[in-house]
Amino acid sequence: MGSDDTFVTSVTNNVTTSNNGNTVNSPTVGTKTYFSGISLDVTPQIYDTGTVMLHVHPAISVATTKNL
Repeated sequence: MGSDDTFVTSVTNNVTTSNNGNTVNSPTVGTKTYFSGISLDVTPQIYDTGTVMLHVHPAISVATTKNL
């Protein structure tokens, strides 16, 4: 249960000069999606005796912004 949040991870400034001397600034923005919420990793085991064992590994993650 959670959400996928997209964050800007990089910005590259691309400057080009045309034949008439004008400069064009066209930045490239890199993004990445991070999961925030609760996840469960469940691994079942079934024994010869009929016993079922579930190994449950919960995880809580929170994606936050960071100023560089």
